[in-house]
Amino acid sequence: METRERGAKLGRVIREAREAKGLSTRKLAEAIGTTHSYIHKVEAGWFQTISPENVQALARELDLDPQDLFALAGYRVPEGLPTLVPYMRTKYGEDLPEEAFQELNTYFGYLTSKYGQEPRRPIGDEDEEDDEQTRSSDGRSA
Repeated sequence: METRERGAKLGRVIREAREAKGLSTRKLAEAIGTTHSYIHKVEAGWFQTISPENVQALARELDLDPQDLFALAGYRVPEGLPTLVPYMRTKYGEDLPEEAFQELNTYFGYLTSKYGQEPRRPIGDEDEEDDEQTRSSDGRSA
């Protein structure tokens, strides 16, 4: 994936998570020990890379899976792989709407529980329990 495109996707995920938590760029910057202009530039995709320390701090503050964020930032994460949605965003980003990623995630959650593996909480999932309740018996969303 091209570095600019990766930076834009990473920025989009960070902005969406920040907004979902109701944080301003200033509050997020203060929480991770940087400036609001840095957060703005990251969200705008202006950086080709961001430091691993900042990736970790952002993941922690925004309640995101650090492995997913490292993968979006272009770092190799030998301990594990990104969850499904960040991988699919990276591979199909502009070709699929956000709703498709959430449908994929819901169905994948159904499959992992059907076959006995508990899925991790991926980036962008607000409440997996809500997904469980809205799924019909065949695993599709109601």
